[in-house]
Amino acid sequence: MNLIDGKAVSASVKEQIRAEIERDKLDIGLAVIIVGNNQASRVYVNNKKKACEVCGIKSYEYALPEDTTQDELMELIDTLNKDDKVKAIRFLNQNGAFLVTKSGDKIAKYFGISKYTLYSYIDSKQEEKAT
Repeated sequence: MNLIDGKAVSASVKEQIRAEIERDKLDIGLAVIIVGNNQASRVYVNNKKKACEVCGIKSYEYALPEDTTQDELMELIDTLNKDDKVKAIRFLNQNGAFLVTKSGDKIAKYFGISKYTLYSYIDSKQEEKAT
């Protein structure tokens, strides 16, 4: 019977992830929202943050009080999702994705935004570069 050293396998996988992130110069992160003061949740979140650090992934923690309303939580989630869309659109633009005919239509549809919003963002970033 062969035993697998789980800690060694985990360390190896994390090192492979770190190497790929560094090689490809990726700017990625994990956002974690924790509501209240549940100790088991705190341990879980801390472990995720440590794993991110080992892998070279940024981690962002949003600790909210126990009395946070559903609307407040959803507002934070919407804001985080919007930030991710902006980063993805910036990445696609920098890599020439919008030079392909009709790609803007497909990308806007994928992100659930209008073509106007997409191209307004691209134009604003190109204007910033020019100044």
